[in-house]
Amino acid sequence: MITPLREPRLWRLTGQLCAGLAILCILIVTVAMLRAFIHDKQHGPLVTREVLEAKAQLRQTPDDDALKATLRAADVRVRHAFFDHVSLRQRGAWLLLGSGIVLVLSLKLIRLADKRPPVLPTPIAAPAPSPWAVLIVATATVALFAGGALTSRSLTTAASLLPDDRAAITIAWPSDQELLANWPVFRGWGGVGHVAGNYPHPWDEKSTAWRTPIPLPGKSSPIIWGDSVFITGADEDRRALYAFDLATGQQRWTLEVPATMAEGIEHFEDTGWAAPTPATDGTHIYAIFATGDLVAVDFNGKKIWQRFLGKPLSAYGYASSLTLYRGNVIVQWDVGRSESNASSCILAFDGATGRQVWRTPRAVSASWASPIVTTQGQLLAVGTPWVAGYDAATGAEHWRAKLMGPDVGASPIALADRAFVANEHALLAAINTSARGDVTDSAILWRSDEGLPDIASPITDGKRVWTITSAGTLYAFNAATGIKLYEHDLKRAVHASPVLVGDTLWLTDIRGVTHIIRAGDSFEKLAATPALGSVSASLAFAKGRIIVRTDRHLVCIVPKGGGQ
Repeated sequence: MITPLREPRLWRLTGQLCAGLAILCILIVTVAMLRAFIHDKQHGPLVTREVLEAKAQLRQTPDDDALKATLRAADVRVRHAFFDHVSLRQRGAWLLLGSGIVLVLSLKLIRLADKRPPVLPTPIAAPAPSPWAVLIVATATVALFAGGALTSRSLTTAASLLPDDRAAITIAWPSDQELLANWPVFRGWGGVGHVAGNYPHPWDEKSTAWRTPIPLPGKSSPIIWGDSVFITGADEDRRALYAFDLATGQQRWTLEVPATMAEGIEHFEDTGWAAPTPATDGTHIYAIFATGDLVAVDFNGKKIWQRFLGKPLSAYGYASSLTLYRGNVIVQWDVGRSESNASSCILAFDGATGRQVWRTPRAVSASWASPIVTTQGQLLAVGTPWVAGYDAATGAEHWRAKLMGPDVGASPIALADRAFVANEHALLAAINTSARGDVTDSAILWRSDEGLPDIASPITDGKRVWTITSAGTLYAFNAATGIKLYEHDLKRAVHASPVLVGDTLWLTDIRGVTHIIRAGDSFEKLAATPALGSVSASLAFAKGRIIVRTDRHLVCIVPKGGGQ
């Protein structure tokens, strides 16, 4: 039974106005969405003349770095417009739904108003409704939906604004060829220390192209993209990201990074305040410091965004380097005193906006290793006590193995479906990364308790695995069986992680001498280079140039006869 309304004239007018406004809103949104649909059918959402022309030119001159940068910037703009377009269509759909609900309720209200009320013994005449009251009620009802949709869009946009109030954009992810041709992360793309190109050995003093002072100290390794070298430096009071010209060594710009919370940060002198290596996707450079401040910077030295991850609890200071996966910057945030702490996690942030994309908790204490992303899109991270593999896109855990002891400093490596992990006070192990769940007892291919590093990460060519202790003893193992092939004492301390250049293994000791070893089943030293100065950072390679960070300088080596 429908109960008649009191003051039916007011409610009838309210229902009629609400229905009219709802119909008007439906018509406007429908026309707008139809126009957008027709435009997309005719032109396509991701096609512009600028992009098509740039792609055509790139086919003619595939090595033109400037053209690649132009194409990447155009692609960023197009994708920004596309996702903004998608967001508008979604808001339009919600607005249509809300207007439809208002229309149905308005018609119901009109029907109730038309129902005659029973005759009362002493009827009371109702005052005539104020036209202004009717208009306000009707407008507010429809505006509740329309305004809600628009406000939701406004809040979404405001939440992702960059510091200079530009709308958020997406990152144009570089090709595999670009990633391999540059040196975008710690130990090169994939974090495996494999060098593409021709780098003859040994070099001499005449091979030094330039030597440039670094204003602030740091243990981070250099990265390279295009004609630029990037590196970080910091002390207790200042933090900075630097850009240098790859060809000349000239310092292009400096970005000072303010600390969100500098008080009470744990610090260890040997680690310093700028141990994590930065990362770049060719659009932005990302850097993180011992203060927990993560920053994104464009290639002109302009800060895009900054995030504070919290105060890291790390006895030796925070040191994990950044890695990347398809537009996201990934942080291994292993901080805390024990495995049960609630702070340790892996985080992914959108490179364009700094928005957190995913967060996966980790039952580990503080570690100093760096994560890597495999060619299968699996993210590997080592901590105490767990080694784990995650989906790099979502952060979902694939597998874990309880293998590590305290003070994890060496990073993992991977080749195909095998990962290798090693650390002092634990073991060296090969793991089948295609397994799932807790694989501690099911997917460990082999283990060894020899040759355990504490700083430098291992390296493999697929046939052999090498480890180097900080005291300078080199170990080689059969990659398939774990059988030790040899050990050799270099008699020099080594902190830098090794690299593979063709069929040679390069080890740089703390004096800056690089030892060239044949990558074979027996030890054979081929050459040694001149000392460059105190070196703890790993070498970077690109475009026939080798970049070395000493304690005070950035040094560029161009071996005679080298090339890409």
